Amino acid sequence: MSQALILSIDDHFAYWGAICLDVAGFAVSVMGARAWGATRLSSRLRSYTSCGFAALRQTDLSLLDYVDTYCATHRIEWIVPADLPATLLVARGRNRIKSAKTSAVPDPSLIETWHDKAKFAALLTELGLPTPRTRLVSSEHDPILETLTYPVMAKPPRGEGGNGVRKFDNRAELDALLPRLARRFGWPLLVQDYVPGIDIDLSVMADHGRIAAWTIQKRHPSDPNLLEFVEHPRILALGAELIRRCGYHGVVHFDMRLDERTGEPVFIEANPRFWSSMRHSMWMGVNFPALGIELASGEDPTRRFQPALGLCRDPGLSIKSTFRALVRGHWGPEGLSQASTAGWHSHLRDPLPEIWRRLHGIAMYRQRALL
Repeated sequence: MSQALILSIDDHFAYWGAICLDVAGFAVSVMGARAWGATRLSSRLRSYTSCGFAALRQTDLSLLDYVDTYCATHRIEWIVPADLPATLLVARGRNRIKSAKTSAVPDPSLIETWHDKAKFAALLTELGLPTPRTRLVSSEHDPILETLTYPVMAKPPRGEGGNGVRKFDNRAELDALLPRLARRFGWPLLVQDYVPGIDIDLSVMADHGRIAAWTIQKRHPSDPNLLEFVEHPRILALGAELIRRCGYHGVVHFDMRLDERTGEPVFIEANPRFWSSMRHSMWMGVNFPALGIELASGEDPTRRFQPALGLCRDPGLSIKSTFRALVRGHWGPEGLSQASTAGWHSHLRDPLPEIWRRLHGIAMYRQRALL
């Protein structure tokens, strides 16, 4: 059994990256930032090592010497970065790693360009690909503010997870909250024209400028927690053109919108790293972390790739719904799709991380309520 090491500050990405590789038959270790967390509680890991936040965020690459020694000592064959700091670290310094191979990762300059929302929008505009009009605002008195057409979206240029993203319907709303956003995230802030429509996301494993595997997902209109995996030739064609023209290699997740005025998709931002709903793709049969190792091994995933189509939710591990199902003579919650059932069995096999996340969520909710 091949052994792999996940590198990540983000506990969520580390855990689900590890589960994806475990499902693919790897013995998985994790090197993360937290001393404790959901990932450390997993029974499906071979080992967990904490190296601290500062080590994974540093730019002098010295952590990779420790990673190299760790892999040699534990006979680890593959290194798989999960979040942005780890992906950048490995992309910049993979030549320092002699004892293990790295999964497919992009060029570091592309990671930095695509992660920065302003630079990514400028790149799309240069290539003639659809994206909302985007501007950088450098202060509360920037003349650009006089030229905006509302509604607009404001956000930090290098934020993640929707943190700091706000919609403003008029100038008064923007003037009231823009200073608060700047105090939290700093100047400049990015402002984009709002695109009315629905969110739709394209996830890709790219092989030196060509798409080797993909999924396209959107929220189901009846339930925001239910993802619908679909085919959309226009979105796939736009993604393929961007990947080809940049020579992109590795994994990326594009946030897009279907403009209700034209029916056309537009790029909003790119995430050149693992993403939150990657587990849903895995349950649908497209295992992106494992595909990254396949590419780095010289294999061609396109030979076996099948588009993911259908519905999937993360059912968690609800004691109430599980008990109700057992009373009715079933082994799990009823009415789940095949992919959602795979998700439920994943939590059932490894319950402690899910229990930790639920308890942590309750604690954070109570903490916010006291503020």
